[in-house]
Amino acid sequence: MKSHTYKYHLPWRKRISLVILLIGALLLILTDGVDKNFVIIIASSLFMSLTGIWFISDLKISSEGLVLNHINKLAWSEVTEAFLLTFLGLPLVRIKRAKGSTWSIPLYYVGERPIKEALLQNVPQHNPLYGVVIKL
Repeated sequence: MKSHTYKYHLPWRKRISLVILLIGALLLILTDGVDKNFVIIIASSLFMSLTGIWFISDLKISSEGLVLNHINKLAWSEVTEAFLLTFLGLPLVRIKRAKGSTWSIPLYYVGERPIKEALLQNVPQHNPLYGVVIKL
């Protein structure tokens, strides 16, 4: 049986994108007659911000593990410790790994089903993360 991968992203990405575009448009209007290099720097900054919001800020959950921001992969067997925390009021799960850096998994991302359900379905019951997720 093929496992399903659940995908999650920033919940406010449309609003954030609109604000970034409005600020960028305002800056471009205000820079009329300014050096073209400055305009290129503003446009590049806008492009990088929007790329980060739409294509990098994501989380994938499957029976194999997690993929954070399209590049960081974590197998369930790598999790050694997990605990809940909040940063600026946003809920996160902090995961310590057998090798490598500690991860912070955003629980406020949105997707086709609640993150808690996807984690409970995919995280093995003996995994430290399962004990944290069951308490959510």
